[in-house]
Amino acid sequence: MAQYYGGKYQKSLQTAFSVYKLAEKLNLDWWVSLLDITIAKNYLVVGNLDESWRHLHHAIENKDPGLLHKIIMEHYVIKGDILRLLGDFAAAEEQYRLGAQSPLTELQSLESYFALGLTLCQRNQLGEGVKIIQDAIDRAENLGLESVSLTGKILLPALKNPTIDEISFISETTPYVDELKARGFGSA
Repeated sequence: MAQYYGGKYQKSLQTAFSVYKLAEKLNLDWWVSLLDITIAKNYLVVGNLDESWRHLHHAIENKDPGLLHKIIMEHYVIKGDILRLLGDFAAAEEQYRLGAQSPLTELQSLESYFALGLTLCQRNQLGEGVKIIQDAIDRAENLGLESVSLTGKILLPALKNPTIDEISFISETTPYVDELKARGFGSA
């Protein structure tokens, strides 16, 4: 997961696949599920939605939900992301709402909450969407979860002011983009 959050998606896939078969062979269901989620996240980011969907569902099918709480929360985020990319905003919203039901002190729940705000904005519910995104940013900052807070700070100016000019937008968001770059986010 560290490779994923560092933007090294191909390396993250290689690492996950290198131990995947061994985990399956040893019947390490929790590890197989975690690897499937990792693979699904990486495939989603590189644009391979079919493989992302396949691994996403393999991560939780026929598994004990009691052992997979955070994996199931991550499942909602990824499934919502795929559905949102495919334009099914209502189904995406449903997934994000399910994922945001856990305490918003967990990364997975906070990611669902943030994505719920984005989806509401895409559904022309800007007031509620922006409010949720701002709340998610504030919560993420308090928890030190920059993958949510910095991304939100980049999107928020355009969401709050859809007619913002390019120069103002760049001026307002450059510090956050620079911070993401400095942390290596999405650089591979």
